[in-house]
Amino acid sequence: MVQQWRSHLPLESSRLGAETRNLLDYAYLLMRSALFRTESRGGHHRDDFPETNPHWQAHTIVVGDEWAIAPLEHPSPVHAPRL
Repeated sequence: MVQQWRSHLPLESSRLGAETRNLLDYAYLLMRSALFRTESRGGHHRDDFPETNPHWQAHTIVVGDEWAIAPLEHPSPVHAPRL
């Protein structure tokens, strides 16, 4: 549905047109991510996958039409400089 809306947008190069296309891109990625992630966690609840699954504590990576997950990396803490 979101892709259909995007295809009907005029190709004008106005700020409003660009912002609308960006919002539709974001909406598409958000909805596809929710379908890709087969678990319930926090505000994301699925009736077909009601339980939390530790496998999904990961980043969702999207490249073109390919969807994958990448493990979370725990960077070392950032310390504020002394004044």
